[in-house]
Amino acid sequence: MKVCVVGTGYVGLTVAVALAARGHGVRCVDKDRSKVRQLSSGRPTFFEPGIADYLSRGVQSGALTFTSSLRRGLAGADMVFVTVSTPAGPDGRADLSALYEVADGLVEHGRKPVTVVIKSTVPVGTGDRLEGYLRERTGREWHVVSNPEFLREGSALSDYMNPDRIVIGAPSSDAAEQVRRLYSDFQAPILIVDRRTAELTKYAANGLLATKISFINEIADLCERLDVDVTEVSQGVGLDHRIGPHGLRAGLGYGGSCFPKDVAALIAQFRDNGCHPRILEAVQAVNRERRTRFVQLVTACCGGLEGRRFAVWGLAFKPGTDDVREAPALDIVPALLAGGAALSVYDPAVGNRAAALFPGVAVAPSAMEAAAGADAVLLLTDWDEFRTADLARLRAVMARPLLIDGRNVFSPAVVQGKGLEYYGLGRGSPAGGRSVKA
Repeated sequence: MKVCVVGTGYVGLTVAVALAARGHGVRCVDKDRSKVRQLSSGRPTFFEPGIADYLSRGVQSGALTFTSSLRRGLAGADMVFVTVSTPAGPDGRADLSALYEVADGLVEHGRKPVTVVIKSTVPVGTGDRLEGYLRERTGREWHVVSNPEFLREGSALSDYMNPDRIVIGAPSSDAAEQVRRLYSDFQAPILIVDRRTAELTKYAANGLLATKISFINEIADLCERLDVDVTEVSQGVGLDHRIGPHGLRAGLGYGGSCFPKDVAALIAQFRDNGCHPRILEAVQAVNRERRTRFVQLVTACCGGLEGRRFAVWGLAFKPGTDDVREAPALDIVPALLAGGAALSVYDPAVGNRAAALFPGVAVAPSAMEAAAGADAVLLLTDWDEFRTADLARLRAVMARPLLIDGRNVFSPAVVQGKGLEYYGLGRGSPAGGRSVKA
């Protein structure tokens, strides 16, 4: 098929390179001309495993092209994938201005009937309203389909190419069948539902995953009081096939471009429809508190922040990406600086961008150089590079051999066996490393 993808962020570029790799002709549209130039040369605009290779192959083969003109993007297209951002507004509601900007472009430049596939996460009923908007302004019928994405940054390409399920929400069997044919060679269950069901499925999935994360983080707080290791609790709970292990890792909570805004938007939809989202409100509150809790832990472990020097390992909200949107570091680093601490930071993907993100911090070229002379290493992102760090060497370069693990990456016994002090979140294990009661 010939596909137009509008928006070249994480979702848009992932969809584009994956469809091109599956043999479809894909033309991407983005109004940012500098991004279009960079992508046209085969260079990605963000870090995501596999994207660079897929992009380069797609551009070289001619299956994947880029333009800043929606008119050119639509020429000859069988369907349009809308992948623009829908950020949370001040009241938590999703901002759909970018979506309707695309709709206005479709009205102006659409010369033939084209199926509009919404990949952006949008409130329930958005597809209905968008279809009516297009019909009213053009005087003809449009097929608007909801096809939500379930991608994780850091493994987005793998998730798209090997999905757990494909959800298609369509107003008619003809529209559903056209999108289903696009996925004919994907080995995954295809669930065809009405449009509103598809829209809510996306929010419900992210809301439940966020709930699991906040739930285990509350359990971690209780573990600290009861001298129990939360990682062992998580293992025991996750082996139950009704629950599963995913999302049961205690730490600094969730961040990124999806969970925070989607939980906020789902809460807004509850309230707009006269419902009280008690669980989701608690999920939000617990997640916010994790960052404060970590700063309290660092303060208690070090007897204050003033004059202390810390190495911060990791700034991205998760490993496998350079995305710092809603990352714990955005709250933790400024709080440490405000308390009088000096910081040296290192992230293998964020790199020198850290200097602009956090004025007043030193950006180190490696984890060990960040740790040199530090009173503590603070682990905020669980990159594999940190998991495999030489702990004996780490102890040797630090002023005080103290590791405060915000992601519970390490075994307390292993770290202490290398001569370092260790504190985690909810790690009240008999092997040691019990967290300070901050």
